[in-house]
Amino acid sequence: MEQQEASEDAVMTRIGQAVMLLHGGDREEARNRFGLLWAELGADGDALHRCTLAHYMADTQDDPGDELAWDLRALTAAEGLSDER
Repeated sequence: MEQQEASEDAVMTRIGQAVMLLHGGDREEARNRFGLLWAELGADGDALHRCTLAHYMADTQDDPGDELAWDLRALTAAEGLSDER
């Protein structure tokens, strides 16, 4: 269980690093990192990770329709959250 928790913390760390890039003004690099991480997580990835990542990925989009699509992914992932996670 500890190894899984450490792995999950590593994912949140990577999300946080991309968020720092985003807030620092490097939207393109943040978008690239979020995209790679999204592909790694996959559809069955941890719901909290997918929700968090999709929420921030929405903020990197230039097109409002793309931003909405990512926000909807975040909401869909949030529906998969439980009390434990």
